[in-house]
Amino acid sequence: MSIQDRLAPDRVAGHLATGILVDGDVVLIPAPPEALFDRERQFQVLIFPTELTEHSKIDALDCWKFGSFALEDRERRPVAMTGRLTHHSTYAAQIGEVDSRRLASTLEDRDGDLWAALWELDAVPRGINEISPELLAQADRIEREQHLPKRTHHTFDDYGDMTGGWCIFFCFCLPHKHD
Repeated sequence: MSIQDRLAPDRVAGHLATGILVDGDVVLIPAPPEALFDRERQFQVLIFPTELTEHSKIDALDCWKFGSFALEDRERRPVAMTGRLTHHSTYAAQIGEVDSRRLASTLEDRDGDLWAALWELDAVPRGINEISPELLAQADRIEREQHLPKRTHHTFDDYGDMTGGWCIFFCFCLPHKHD
């Protein structure tokens, strides 16, 4: 999952951070970069599989609320940020079960590094935070292609054959009366 600058020219340039889908409409962003705290910037969450095909669903969702989580004496270095999505993702949560006491202890041992703590607790797969520019470029291309209307072309021997299949558009059986 990529947290994007909505106004960037493409998905590679727009990538600001990597997150984890933790519920149908909630993303968790460990170690959020400073750019995510810019109140003037417009963000979008891009959710897609790491094994992309031409038919992969790509969710591009807005966040309506962000929350940051930091220790009181380390407010300049938040451990995490959450984003509440305007709609549920088509994908399932990407995080496993975590005991809060073990997470707290592991965060303490890892000096607040949430990625390291989640990996140590096997809550997320290693490498989930690594999104290559090539993968983002592929997602960008597929997403753009999926927004293009599909087109078909039909040819017929005559108008009778052509209009014979039009009953899905026109009701020939029960003609409508015009006043």
